[in-house]
Amino acid sequence: MSSQKRYLTRHDIRLNSLKPWTLPSSIFPLLLGTVLAWKHDQSFDLQVFVLSAIVVAGTHAAGNFVNSYYEATTRKYYSSISERRFTINDSARCAFYSYCLVIPIFAYLVVVSRASIWHEAPLFIIGLLASMMFGNGLKNVVPGEFLVSGVYGPLCVFFSYLVQVGGSRQLSAWWIAVYALPLSINTEIYLHSQNIRDIKIDQEQGAHTLAVLLGNRFSLAVLPLFLLLPYMVTCALAMLKSQFFFLPLLSSPLAMLALPSDVHDKVAVALLPRRVSIVGLAFGILYLQCVLYCRV
Repeated sequence: MSSQKRYLTRHDIRLNSLKPWTLPSSIFPLLLGTVLAWKHDQSFDLQVFVLSAIVVAGTHAAGNFVNSYYEATTRKYYSSISERRFTINDSARCAFYSYCLVIPIFAYLVVVSRASIWHEAPLFIIGLLASMMFGNGLKNVVPGEFLVSGVYGPLCVFFSYLVQVGGSRQLSAWWIAVYALPLSINTEIYLHSQNIRDIKIDQEQGAHTLAVLLGNRFSLAVLPLFLLLPYMVTCALAMLKSQFFFLPLLSSPLAMLALPSDVHDKVAVALLPRRVSIVGLAFGILYLQCVLYCRV
């Protein structure tokens, strides 16, 4: 019986290059910063929100296209040479267009927002560089893996909060970082699940991710601990701030169902990043509701 390969269409390849299931790791921090500005400082501008959403989502999308370009040039899991070639060319083109879209929109955002350019520009430049470095393989080393998850999410929260309130910021930077922590942990969980899926390829390429250093069995063993961390933070916030922060616990069954029952189940491991992203989506929605309901 002859084996049949499924060749992807150009639309499928572009969608896989965009990785839309990863966008919540930027969208939720953006929404969190906006909600904090509205709840704590009674400040909200719809035009500023739309512009900042385009900047954040566009920068994230550009980073994903850069990452797809990097993977296509260094890895070997494409079903055909033409698929690899199209991925390389299309990802480079889409990344270029995304950055070209984001930069002028950010310039317009500087004009219409209440924040100073000297506050906005450093955050934007750091975010831009982070997306480029992440796409170019920064996540393939342990420090880079934690740096991306620990910097980009909180950066989006600070950015979206700052463009809404400008120089009248009342909420301390420390509390903004605390509120951003569960979402940052979720980003690291997604990166770790992606690295578990790619562990053999990463080993061949000489990458030094946490999954590679721990090995296949132990990297899967620590995943449940990672999945528990955001819930531990929200439980602490529930005791410190409001009982509404217990609400994300409703998504905990999804977290347990996302775990592969067998470490040798290749299909389950391959689907792990998408399952983890669904957990992050449910957690993020419930977490935003907590911030909306409670007094920050």
